Amino acid sequence: MKVNHNMLNKSKKDLLNMELIEDRYFEEGNWGLKIRQTLAVLFSWIILIYPILVAINSSTSKPFWDFIFHWSFAEGRVFEHIVFSVLLKGGLGVILISTMFLIHNNYMEEHVFAKKKLYNEFQAENRTKVLNEIYTARFGKQEFRESIQYYIVAPEQNLPNHLIEEEFKKKGC
Repeated sequence: MKVNHNMLNKSKKDLLNMELIEDRYFEEGNWGLKIRQTLAVLFSWIILIYPILVAINSSTSKPFWDFIFHWSFAEGRVFEHIVFSVLLKGGLGVILISTMFLIHNNYMEEHVFAKKKLYNEFQAENRTKVLNEIYTARFGKQEFRESIQYYIVAPEQNLPNHLIEEEFKKKGC
């Protein structure tokens, strides 16, 4: 991945149309890279799919494919039994644990969090006042802001980075 550093002499329109990230695999040429990466992906897929094909090939007494390893029918059944029992026990465990977490979460939400405030009410009220002051100074009165249906924010009205945090610190909230 390479970043294009010729951005300094470009206009905004040129910057929007410019590709900032280049991938040599998709560029013309680079055949060595394309061959290496394609072979690596194919090899990875073979490693991933081969055990599944062995299990399918060993599920019957006669193999489906002669070029893929085949267990005897008895070994295939034992393997299937072990895999099935592991998946069944793991699936039941995940369902049980997930259900326990769901019940605990629902209990906490209904009985604990609903009755107890998890924030400082005084601080939240002060922060709301500070935010309303900032918004009124930048965008007009609250009635205007709530009744308007369409509004274009001028560039000078944009909030600078960390303005709200700094105002909270100044006002002590």
